[in-house]
Amino acid sequence: MAAKMTDPRAQELFIDDLTGADYAYGIAVRAPVARGSIQKIELPELPPGFWAVRAEDIPGDPLLRSSGSDMPFLTGSQVCYRGEPVLLLAGPDRETLISLAEAVQIRCRESEAVTRLEEVNAGGLKAELHLHEGDPEKAFQDSYQIVEGSYTLGPQNPLGRAPQGAVAVPENRTLTVWAAVLDPFFMRDQIASLLALSQRRVRVRVPRVRQSREEQALTAVLAAGHAALLANAGGRPVKLFYEPRGEACWYPEGSRCRIRQSTALDREGKILGVRMEIVLDIGAYRTCTRGLLRDALSAVCGIYRCANIEVVGKLAQTSTHPAGLSGSTTRAAVAFATELQQARLAEISQLDPYVWKQEQLQPRAAALPGRRGGPAAAALERAVTASDFCRKYAAYAAMNTRRRTYLAPPHPLRGVGLSLCVQNEAGEQSFSLPASPRTCSVKVCLEADKRLHIYSSIVETGQRRDTLFTAAAAGFSEERNPVLEPVDTLTVPDSGYSSLEATLEISRLIGKCCQTLEKRRSGAALPLETRRSLRFAPEKVPRRQRDTRMPRTAGAWAATVVEVEVDAETLHPSCRRIVMAVEAGAAGYARAQLKAGILRALGRATWEGRKEPCPFTDSELAPEVSVEFVQMPGREQHCRAFDALPDLGVAAAFVSAVSQATGLYIDQIPLTAEVIQRCLLAAEK
Repeated sequence: MAAKMTDPRAQELFIDDLTGADYAYGIAVRAPVARGSIQKIELPELPPGFWAVRAEDIPGDPLLRSSGSDMPFLTGSQVCYRGEPVLLLAGPDRETLISLAEAVQIRCRESEAVTRLEEVNAGGLKAELHLHEGDPEKAFQDSYQIVEGSYTLGPQNPLGRAPQGAVAVPENRTLTVWAAVLDPFFMRDQIASLLALSQRRVRVRVPRVRQSREEQALTAVLAAGHAALLANAGGRPVKLFYEPRGEACWYPEGSRCRIRQSTALDREGKILGVRMEIVLDIGAYRTCTRGLLRDALSAVCGIYRCANIEVVGKLAQTSTHPAGLSGSTTRAAVAFATELQQARLAEISQLDPYVWKQEQLQPRAAALPGRRGGPAAAALERAVTASDFCRKYAAYAAMNTRRRTYLAPPHPLRGVGLSLCVQNEAGEQSFSLPASPRTCSVKVCLEADKRLHIYSSIVETGQRRDTLFTAAAAGFSEERNPVLEPVDTLTVPDSGYSSLEATLEISRLIGKCCQTLEKRRSGAALPLETRRSLRFAPEKVPRRQRDTRMPRTAGAWAATVVEVEVDAETLHPSCRRIVMAVEAGAAGYARAQLKAGILRALGRATWEGRKEPCPFTDSELAPEVSVEFVQMPGREQHCRAFDALPDLGVAAAFVSAVSQATGLYIDQIPLTAEVIQRCLLAAEK
C-alpha cells in the first residue's frame, strides 16, 4: 500500500484524492420502478477482472439496522423505491463499468406506488406517539375562538446533488474503509455484521467532511457498505461512487412533513390550548424514525406560554427514498408551523408580532429569576432593534392597505417577518440512536516532545471541531497547537456521532483531560496519557399511544428578521436583508458559520433546486446577512449547540414577510412564485 493511504495527511483529502493502490471501480445498479417485485436480473457477460455482488452473495446480515428499524443494503426481491440498490458491479475500467451497468436488465412486476404525502390515505398513517400536557380537552371546550392552520414542508435540495463515494481496501485479513460517515464506530459495526467479520478486522477511516449535510448521512453509510461488499468479494481495493445522473433518484431530499395545528383562545385573545398533528413522510423504510419524531417534539413547545398541549405524531411510508437522518429538517417543519401560527394569532389580535411574542413568552424564556430579561426576550429585543423591525412592519402594513392591485401597485410589494426559535439540548443526533446508554470517550496524550495529541472520532464537518479542540487545550501545549489525530477506529476511542453538540461536549472533556495532565506531568516521565468519558443516555421517545409530558431543555435561542420584496409581475420573492440575534453562550467565533447556515436555510425555504444549486450560494445574489450575539448575565457562558438555529428560524420569518408583502396566507415551503400564484388564485375564488 502506498504511503498516501497510511499518511495522516490523508485525513485532509477527499475520497477521490486517495491514490496509491491498484483500485477497481465500483458502481450500484438501481431499480427502475418505484414499487414492485424483481422477477429476473439479466447480467451481460462480464469481461475478465470484473465482478458482481447480489443480495444473495452477502455473507452476513444484509440489513442496515438503526433504532429498531432496518433496510437492506441490497434488495433481493421487493423494490420499495425507485433507485433502490439491486446489484453492485466492479472492475478496473470506469467507462466499461458504466457501460456494463447500463446493459443490466432488471425485470420487475410493477405495483402501485405512493410517492406523494398527499396520496397517503388515513388508513396508511400510523400513530406512533400521543403526548399531552395539562387538560387540552377542557381548554378547547372552554375556548371563545379556535384558530386552525395547516402547514407543509415539501422536498428540498437547496445545495444541488453532490457525488457520494467510499473506498474499501482489503489487507492482511483486515478491511479498511474510507468513507465520509459521521459515526465511524457505528459504521464499523455495520460493516462487520454485513461481512460476518470480527469488529477487530474492520477499520473505518474518515477523510475531512467539508460540510455537514444531514441529508447525505444515510447515503454515505450505504456507499461505505457497498464498497466493503465489493472489496470483500473481489479481494482487491475498490473505489465506489454514486454519480448524480439524470434524475439521480438515489438522492434523498429530506423529510416531507404536514402539520395541522389548532389553537384555543379565550375572550381576551390569550392561548388556552394547542393541538398539533404531525404527519411525517419517512419514505420506504423506517430508518431512524424514533430520532426524527423526537427531534420534531423538541421544537413543539418551550417558547410560548401554554399549559394545555396535545401532540399526535404519525408516520407515512411512501415509495420514496428513506428520509434517513434529516432531523434538522423535521425540527424545522414544526418550528415553521408554530411560528406561522403565532403570526396568524398576532394578526387576529391586531398586534405587532414583536408585542405579541413578548406577551406570549414562557416565563422562563421571558425572564430569569431576579432579572428583567430572559434569553428569548433578549434575542427578540436585539433582532428587532438591529433591523428596525417595528417601524418597517408598520410602514409596510400601511403601504399594503393603500394597494389596489398586484399588477400596478403604487408601492413595491415589500414585507418583513419575525420568528423566534430555540435549539433544545435534546441530546445526540445519531444515526444509530442506541436504545441503551452510550459511552463517548476522548484520549489525550502528552508525548516525549511535550506535544499534546488528541484522539477522538469526532469528524470535522464544518462545525469548527479543530477550533474548539485547540481552544480546549489552549495554554497547555507549550505554545504549539495540539496534534489532532486522524479519525481512525483503529487508533481513536469512540466519541459518538459527529454533531456540534457532541463536539462541544468532547471539547469540555479535552479541557478536563488537560487539567489532569497538568497535575500529573510535574516530575513524571513522558509520555503521559489520560482518558475521559461521557455516558450519554438519549432522551427516550414514548411508546406508541403512551401519554407523557413534553420535553423542555432549552439551549440556544435565536430571533430572526427577514425583509423581502416580491416582483409585482413575476411574483418572484427576493430576500433583501436577514438579521439574526443569537443567545448561545460563548459562540461568538461562529459568526461566519451562522451566516453560511442562514443562506442554506434561505435556500431550503425558497428553492426546490432538483437539478441545480440554489442561487443564494452565489455571493453576488445573496442578501445582506447580519448576525448579532447576545450575552445573558446569569446564564452559563459555555457555548451551546446553535447549528440548527438558521433552519429553525429563517423559513418562518421569510414566509411571514412574503405573506405581509402579498396580503396572502402562505403556509408552505419551498416558497416559489408558483406557490404565490396558486395562493393568489385561491384567494380570488
